[in-house]
Amino acid sequence: ALDGLRGVALVLVVGFHGGVGMVGGALGVDLFLVLSGYLITALLLAEHAGTGRIDLLAFWARRLRRLLPAVLALVAGVAVHAAATGDGGATLRLDGLATLGWWSNWLFVAADQGYFEAFAAPSPLRHTWSLAVEEQWYLLWPPLLLLLRRGPLGWTPLRLGAVVIGLALASAAAMAALAGDVDRAHFGTDTRAQGLLAGAAVAVGLQRRPVAGWSALARRAGSAAGLAAGGVVLAMAWRVPGTEPLLYRGGHLLVAAGGAALVAACVLPGGPVRRLLSPRWLQWVGRRSYGAYLWHWPIFVW
Repeated sequence: ALDGLRGVALVLVVGFHGGVGMVGGALGVDLFLVLSGYLITALLLAEHAGTGRIDLLAFWARRLRRLLPAVLALVAGVAVHAAATGDGGATLRLDGLATLGWWSNWLFVAADQGYFEAFAAPSPLRHTWSLAVEEQWYLLWPPLLLLLRRGPLGWTPLRLGAVVIGLALASAAAMAALAGDVDRAHFGTDTRAQGLLAGAAVAVGLQRRPVAGWSALARRAGSAAGLAAGGVVLAMAWRVPGTEPLLYRGGHLLVAAGGAALVAACVLPGGPVRRLLSPRWLQWVGRRSYGAYLWHWPIFVW
């Protein structure tokens, strides 16, 4: 079901970039962020629970092996196309360097080109901003989590969950404060961390109380919340454009919370959300979402 949810996120983003009516399909990125926050935090917590430590170097090496080869292929493909067509120049070279260095989101903030207004001649690497946000998360979150879980604080899952939720709310508040600058609010690592932290909160909560220990009432409530959240997210993706001011004043937080409810519902055995998101074709799409996300945008631009 988690693969299926990733497939839904990809369909939303591609639908938005393809101009097929999903004016808010960019919210699919929010779902990707929630999924990453959940999966990475769950892996780290499981490693800490099993070994009493988190091997940061091994974690970062695994992330690089997973992400870097495909990004190298993408940048090489864009460079070959630019050389063959004469498009790009110094701006595209800088975009490529920023993509390989995982800081393209901040480059696009500094460029102030208008993400939602500049689709006439956009960079074929513009979409890599979300990869940069995730890679910065992979760099910063594991040592912070290790400090909170094992360091002098040694917080329990309950206290850790409260801190994670507090950080998510702080991220949403930062986005609201910067809402007047859409690019800054849209691309910033600090403003987009709310989605990652919402997923992390689910992982912390499930460590404290695994679904196997949920009562029948709690499972029904979790399934109902997941179904309602899915409806809200799809409705927003269909009707709420990315330039809507309210999106930056709580809208993204609503989607992050909805994504968290969907993730929790996905891991409930036998629940309706799990069944809806588990068809084989949707799992197939979700398992290939990284490569599809990398290549769909430059192909659309070309």
